Amino acid sequence: MTLYDEMHQLYKQNENDWNYYERAMINPFEDSFLVKDFIKEYFNYGGKSMVVEELINEMEPMRHSHTVSTFFLGQLLKQKICPNLEILSLQNDNNFKFSYLWFIVCLFHDMGYIQENDWMYKYKYRNDSKEYLRQYSKLIKNKFPRRFEYEDLGIIFCSPIKFRGALRNREHFRNEQGIIFSNGISIQKARYTQNTILNYLEYCKMNEKIKHYDHGIVGGLWLYDSLIKNYYKHYFTEMKNNNALLFDSFVNSENLHFSTEQWKIFAYLADCIISHNMWPATNQTNYLYNICGLEQLTMENYTCISFQEDPILYLLALSDTLEPIKTYSGLGLTDIEIWKGISVQINSDKIVMKIDNPRMPFERLNRKVEGIEHWIDCRVEIDKSIKELKIYFSSQII
Repeated sequence: MTLYDEMHQLYKQNENDWNYYERAMINPFEDSFLVKDFIKEYFNYGGKSMVVEELINEMEPMRHSHTVSTFFLGQLLKQKICPNLEILSLQNDNNFKFSYLWFIVCLFHDMGYIQENDWMYKYKYRNDSKEYLRQYSKLIKNKFPRRFEYEDLGIIFCSPIKFRGALRNREHFRNEQGIIFSNGISIQKARYTQNTILNYLEYCKMNEKIKHYDHGIVGGLWLYDSLIKNYYKHYFTEMKNNNALLFDSFVNSENLHFSTEQWKIFAYLADCIISHNMWPATNQTNYLYNICGLEQLTMENYTCISFQEDPILYLLALSDTLEPIKTYSGLGLTDIEIWKGISVQINSDKIVMKIDNPRMPFERLNRKVEGIEHWIDCRVEIDKSIKELKIYFSSQII
């Protein structure tokens, strides 16, 4: 089957797998102009429209298409690798489903590109944060006095490095566990330290060959910041009509459940976006990484992203790399032509991609996966004679 057939079939016949809010959604496979609206609609149904409403209008159209394409490709990979993947809730009976986790992390993962394309946009974000504090700062102080700001990017709430005890000033959070997946995988802290993350941010900005903030780190920081702001905004809006509203868990007027247990989920998903774009050192950059405080990314210390260590990060890194819209942009092809130009077969242990459209050079896909084995736990087989790529997943998928 073509990639288009696989994704469109998922959209049409397996809606429960991807449509977390079970609402009628725009079909992004009918026209590439609809992909932007699909992203906005998904966040709107989740009561999180403010998270993307400013950013998405600044993104170039190709990024919208790439984002939606990555979203459905990741869903297809997850179906085969680990069908029942979800994060356990330690406070109620409703676990955090993959469709909820994936829509947040995947549909937001490229929003930071705005900062790479327009370095002045951070001033807009910073001014919006100042206006937000003007409205809510006194109310927030009573609920969550502990705050770590990152002034340059306008960040009010930086995502915690540890996912357990994120609200340390609250008694019932002190013994809370971190992120625990339904297959037993446990994650207690971010992949990289705060120093490594901020040093990488500065490294990219000051490096002569880069000269801009990295969009992955910016996007991750903006995601957590925006989601916490959104939580407070909904709480204070609902509190106007219900003074007895509980801050730690409430249902808003649209029947959406908000809980502070989500905060560690937000921190984790933000970390996935941050980590998926922090590249390990090479022979040429290893010395520079050491003197720039990036020891965790040096050749002697870096460990490949694996499913066993971090399932969502693994799926994000893999699907973002293999997604074809970004790979074949600029050739005058529509999204549908690109999707239909690739035959795909996905099993529990591998994905096979074969280029069928002669207007889509196989070399582009080949270049995209060069070196992938050095940063993602996988194995690559290339057959240029038939324009076929095989990616074997982590050897010990749980």
